[in-house]
Amino acid sequence: MSHYKSGCNVIVTLLMAMMFGGTVAHAQDTSGGALPEIVVTAQKREERLLDVPISIAVVSGQVLDEFKVTAMDDIDRLVPNLYVQNTPGSNAFYLRGIGSTPGNLAVEASVGLFVDGVYGGRSRQFMLPFFDIEQVEVLRGPQGAAFGVNTSAGAVSITSAKPTKDLMARVSASYEFEFDSYEVGTVVSGPLTDQLQGRIAVQYQDIGGYLHNTVTGDDSPEYENTLMRGSLAWQPTENLSASLKLEHANFDMYGNSYQRILLPEYIDDDKLETAGFGQKDVDKTDATNLTLRADYSIAEGTLTSITGISKYNYDKYINADAMPTNTWLTRFQEDFQQFSQEFRFVSVTGGKFDYLVGGYFQYNEIDPLIATTRTIFPTTAGPFNGTSEVNYQQDDQMYSVFGSLGWNFLDHWRLVGDLRYTDDDKDATQQRQIVSGFLPPNWGAQRLDGSRSDSTLDPGVKLQWLPSEDLMVYASYAEGSKSGTWQGSSRDVTAANWALQGESSENYEVGVKAKLLDGRAFISATIFNTDFKDLQVSRWNGTSFSVANAAKANSKGLEVDGQWRISDAWSLHGGFAYLDAKYDDFPGAPCPFDNPTCNPATNNLAGTRLGFAPEWSGNLSATFEHAIVNSLLLKAIVSVQYRDDVWLDTAGDAGPDYNKQDATTWIDGRLSVSTDDNRWTIALYGKNLTDEQTISHNFPFPFPADVIAGRQTYINGTDRFREIGAEVIFSY
Repeated sequence: MSHYKSGCNVIVTLLMAMMFGGTVAHAQDTSGGALPEIVVTAQKREERLLDVPISIAVVSGQVLDEFKVTAMDDIDRLVPNLYVQNTPGSNAFYLRGIGSTPGNLAVEASVGLFVDGVYGGRSRQFMLPFFDIEQVEVLRGPQGAAFGVNTSAGAVSITSAKPTKDLMARVSASYEFEFDSYEVGTVVSGPLTDQLQGRIAVQYQDIGGYLHNTVTGDDSPEYENTLMRGSLAWQPTENLSASLKLEHANFDMYGNSYQRILLPEYIDDDKLETAGFGQKDVDKTDATNLTLRADYSIAEGTLTSITGISKYNYDKYINADAMPTNTWLTRFQEDFQQFSQEFRFVSVTGGKFDYLVGGYFQYNEIDPLIATTRTIFPTTAGPFNGTSEVNYQQDDQMYSVFGSLGWNFLDHWRLVGDLRYTDDDKDATQQRQIVSGFLPPNWGAQRLDGSRSDSTLDPGVKLQWLPSEDLMVYASYAEGSKSGTWQGSSRDVTAANWALQGESSENYEVGVKAKLLDGRAFISATIFNTDFKDLQVSRWNGTSFSVANAAKANSKGLEVDGQWRISDAWSLHGGFAYLDAKYDDFPGAPCPFDNPTCNPATNNLAGTRLGFAPEWSGNLSATFEHAIVNSLLLKAIVSVQYRDDVWLDTAGDAGPDYNKQDATTWIDGRLSVSTDDNRWTIALYGKNLTDEQTISHNFPFPFPADVIAGRQTYINGTDRFREIGAEVIFSY
């Protein structure tokens, strides 16, 4: 209850500050200047955030640095209605309660990820540390017309920092005391010739484990990450500009974030003990990405070409039995490569009409995704003792054409129509075999071949009222889609349940964006209602995860984001969200393991709250900056983040209470001293200062029950605990 009250206090404080800021400001120092203009590319052109009729949360590169955001699962508490689930397989993104759980490594996400305009349908394509980033845009709601398929719930767009025309250099180093972690990084940027600039960014991270394994004596998960990124910017003429970016990353993880819990004890008093895991997991990923962009401007607009080449491979070992006996070991291997090409023409604005037209082509292949399982496990039918292998290969060819037409039909009114047609053709093969030994018959030899073509039409329409440069009100309708696919490397699928249908969404929104107090405050508020059909959801079947289509779901609620520069010294920024996300119909839903009378054939989760969909979420940050002696600047930041109760699997609040993470409030802080020219900075930082101990996902794991005195085993994915560190930055 205390978490709930503190979270509500955060939300009320933010709302009061935003709604009644004008009254309070007269009693404050009003010498603070206007907020800097935020520019986004959510509609394929550079626009002020205030002018874009979409619910967008923007996180700047400065905020990422100050809050020590080093990975995607660190960012979700800064963005209301975003939830990032960090699992040993891959990250899963949820917006407004909708996402693609990572139970099937071959299934693309419902929340699309884009880096410098290049789509990443596989989270490992851009499994890179957050370093030298310009900003992150989180676009809530379907983005099918602008960004294409696999954005039925929304999109996350990341922009890397660009080469500069002035020479600059930065070296940073930090050390985290709680878990013996450190990172070092450097950036050098500047002119190579009058028309050519370059930028190099390199970072190394060594992150210590926070869970102590009582069997092996090791701490886990430990990470060793290396990022190298080089970019060039070229302006041969006034009308032509081009950029090239090449980056490579090694992402290595040792161990995992799992704790084994024996019911009825849900959480052990000592959260630092994993209570008997055996062989340490190993996950090694190598990813390389190349992006080439060219822009050619003429009087009527700008022609843009974006070419993307992306590839990765990973090798992963999982001690899947969660026991020191190593009776169930799984190895995943994958090679992936992707080529994409987009052309678009964006007209100039300011007239009666403006428009955008374009085409997109993408080809990728999984060659192959291999799951190898070695099992030693006694059963009533005899001892299972052997090795099985599942080999999954897939080719995916996609093309789309898209366009947008804006009509400024009155002095203060604007109507925009968007449309995208997409054709997605896939071929896949799954081959399963028992390599050696005696294993369950349903793991035996099987070959499945699939071929499919999904054609989708994603429209959108937006009506805007712009009475002044400081106010915009809009209403919109948009559709989104996600392609169909197959179960990938799941070991126990059959021909009957191997294929998955695509999902679709329809979204209605009404919103307002406004500048207040002579530009010193900004607020954005959105009311939304989204319907989903054939939602792809992951479920645990007792020995592995599989994916199925839920019939219907609905997500509706309210989102508010804002900033307020109270004075030269003080500023606030944050947001909150209310979310009501439920299944409208889900026949044939999986049954909870502790309900033996439940029959999946008649089980329907209609009316059940979705998992990963907290009712309330929000954050509020206060920043204080003040000049002190000898041209030094003091900067202090305190951030409070809140997330309501959240259920951690497909069954949502129909599941047992131990599937729920209770409402939580986190507090982060940073205190820094720097020179007034930012030549050097020394900082102390803290994340999760009150040491909240939370879990991001969990699932029942019944097969060791016979070994552990008949007690049910539950697996928790445990979040990181309190972190306290120091950082030094030198800049030129």
